[in-house]
Amino acid sequence: MAPFVGKESIEIPLLMTQSSFMLRLERWPAPYLRFSEWLLLIFVAIVPAVFSAANPQVGQYYLRMPSLFYGYMLINEMSMIALLMYVLFRQGRDLSDLGLSFKKGQLKDDIKDGIGLAVVCSALMAFLYYATWYGYFAKTGRTINLEPENIEFTRTPLTVLYMAAMIINPFFEELIVRAFTMTEVLALSGRPWLAVAASVLLQFSYHLYQGVPAMFLLCLFLVFSIYFFKTRRIFPLILAHMIFDLGSMLRYATR
Repeated sequence: MAPFVGKESIEIPLLMTQSSFMLRLERWPAPYLRFSEWLLLIFVAIVPAVFSAANPQVGQYYLRMPSLFYGYMLINEMSMIALLMYVLFRQGRDLSDLGLSFKKGQLKDDIKDGIGLAVVCSALMAFLYYATWYGYFAKTGRTINLEPENIEFTRTPLTVLYMAAMIINPFFEELIVRAFTMTEVLALSGRPWLAVAASVLLQFSYHLYQGVPAMFLLCLFLVFSIYFFKTRRIFPLILAHMIFDLGSMLRYATR
């Protein structure tokens, strides 16, 4: 920076100002900018979870301080939802463009669909579970453990933070990994199958730590993604996801 050459004269550092930065962004091709913003959100919101899932002992790290883990989870996921809202705002959109709205007439139907999805998917998961168990037993004469692995962090005392995390998590996953990802991929590629595949595989990638049962979740994620593509409504999926999360919490949490 140059020295003062007058009382009101100063040389501005050679840094990009906010206005020039926004001008450069506006000059980017719209599809490229849209893809970049989606990639940025996925990178900061989902990639850390994918790396954690790659460690089969991921749950062990949270056993000593479960409240700290769930507190961090809450702050992180709410921050990512806020970032999503900012990205949408920058593009002149909001959460209603991702299928999240609470219109008086629509909400009742969304609740019915959400509960219906939870029931249907529970039946599907049960069928896959028992078909796999009996199929393996018939072929080998031995039983197979199909309980999720590495979920020690769920076997912690039931607290307000634990419950709050199970309520916020479905909003985080379904808005970012399902609604936003599918909307962007579909808009950029025009291929419905690619939008469905991107959402399913992305969500599947950070559930791999559960072992073989993660394959059952793959079917669940596929049903959810097809439903969103057909209806463009995300709240039923959030509700169904929440029912599964709260059910798991009640099953595994210690008293």
